[in-house]
Amino acid sequence: MPPCRPAKPPSCRPKPPGKKASLDALIAEFRTKHLKGIERELEFFRTRPSIEVAIRHAATATDEDGYCFDHQFRILRAARLQAAAILTSAKSRFRACASFHELHTLLSDLLSPVPGLGELYVYDTALRLGTYVGLAPDFVYLHAGTREGARALGLGRGRAYLELHDLPGPLRALSVDEVESFFCFYKALL
Repeated sequence: MPPCRPAKPPSCRPKPPGKKASLDALIAEFRTKHLKGIERELEFFRTRPSIEVAIRHAATATDEDGYCFDHQFRILRAARLQAAAILTSAKSRFRACASFHELHTLLSDLLSPVPGLGELYVYDTALRLGTYVGLAPDFVYLHAGTREGARALGLGRGRAYLELHDLPGPLRALSVDEVESFFCFYKALL
């Protein structure tokens, strides 16, 4: 496996603080600038030919061209390969999960011993594998930039995740995984 190259266009980089935009305006911008890329990534995982291929791409955080997804390109290759081995050996357990939360918990338990893999890696890997096995998040998981975005709106202090009803009205029009991405993209502007 070649070294992980940074994502083609960096998509979740902090944006410089500027003029404060309304939540509605930020959501509209998110929909036009980012949703297609998010949907494309999820479709990539939904259409992998086997669980082994889905695991390889999810664990190594790479797309079809060998580029790393932007959240993971700094993770050491050894950690990603160790994750791939762990997840491959546990592949039968993924389909036994009845919910995304169960899958997320399983991956968190399996991957917690691997140095260098944090909560963002676990969430993104669970989202990608969940997409393959047909499990979508029911909650907005709070980690890294997502936690910062939620806090900027006064949400989620001390919590591992938010439910849809916890969110301001305009955000309820997005799916919970879209809200997770929105918080990441717009944390500096919230």
